[in-house]
Amino acid sequence: MALILVLVLALMVGTFAASVTSLASHERRHELQRQSHADLRAAIEAVAQSGLLTQENDTMKLPLNEPSRSWIEVKRISSSSEEPKYTAELVER
Repeated sequence: MALILVLVLALMVGTFAASVTSLASHERRHELQRQSHADLRAAIEAVAQSGLLTQENDTMKLPLNEPSRSWIEVKRISSSSEEPKYTAELVER
């Protein structure tokens, strides 16, 4: 009887530990995704305000952080007859 109680308790503790680990992993992934979207949005806003992208020069690379050698590439995707629209992509090496 005591052995069964110990096994049930071990199973409950293991299940709890697995669920807490999974929850922490999901929260971390969600936070990284949120930060990535914020970085992309900020890059698009900065390029749009600068007015540096034209029909001839339709791509700009903005450094994200030096240690990981990643950057954000912002592209102009609209024609000259309409208000400029942009897309941004995170490039990692």
